[in-house]
Amino acid sequence: MLQSLRNIESVKAQSVLADITISFLPNPYETSYITNSFGDIHKLVLQEVRKRTYVKEDDNSLKARTKILSFLTTEMTNLSLTPERKKKAKERLGDIGILPIHDYKVKFTNTFKSFEDMGIKTSHISNAILRSDKYFHVEDIKTPISFFTKKINTELPEDVFILLIITSREKASLVVRGAWRVYLSEVNASDDYNPYQLFLTFLERYGLTIRVSNSDWAKFIPFEVVTSQSENLPYLVKYQNLDTNTQQFMSCAVVKKTSVINVYEVFCIYSVDIDMYQHDLRKHGIEFSNKFDIRNQFVIHTETFQLP
Repeated sequence: MLQSLRNIESVKAQSVLADITISFLPNPYETSYITNSFGDIHKLVLQEVRKRTYVKEDDNSLKARTKILSFLTTEMTNLSLTPERKKKAKERLGDIGILPIHDYKVKFTNTFKSFEDMGIKTSHISNAILRSDKYFHVEDIKTPISFFTKKINTELPEDVFILLIITSREKASLVVRGAWRVYLSEVNASDDYNPYQLFLTFLERYGLTIRVSNSDWAKFIPFEVVTSQSENLPYLVKYQNLDTNTQQFMSCAVVKKTSVINVYEVFCIYSVDIDMYQHDLRKHGIEFSNKFDIRNQFVIHTETFQLP
């Protein structure tokens, strides 16, 4: 909001902006009577508008007028929205992935502890999202997922990695669903990589082949509708060539209840071979305590399910 209008009632502020807008509209008639009738508040607002749009006081060119009109239109729109309508509008923009990144709120669920156990801190994630090198929004409304990447340079070239973050968009929030270190010496990534493509490349090395319900066997299942008598959905994930008694793995997904009883929408489903991933982390100096054990763990929605 314009600082010159911060103490002015909304109706009066809109009137002032409307007066100034009219003075900049194309008009075959003399408009000096409009600007001559401007009060101190009009002049103060116009001065701030020119400053905010980087338009000099004596610049009345078509380009300058268009720039000012665009700014005034945005300001009037913002003033006309109630706080509740602004919130709803922001949430709609957030859901479909066109909200500016800095306007999202980054959230973590209790399942993120599994990633903290592998050396990734929440502070690292928040910083990487707000200052990401690249990001990619999946635009399908059924799979509101956003991927973020941040390259982390180190003294040794072989230890350089990309922090890959998977989030789900929920209104004006980005809920962190996973975070992985992608070492460039282990995973082949081109300079012009797309974060989503990098995720798939990561799964080519570390992903397990799975299926859910009637899906095809794959290392990544974007979306599936499942029917279950229990919310213990991990039992619906089937694995190919995996010994669940000896091999460490982590399966991730986001689950949403539907209005139909026992029917769930599951999206962004994948499983990671933790034995292989942990082996590569150790090669790059990441150590774990003897208590670290992520065997047969599921990070699904807001709960962590353990296989017996």
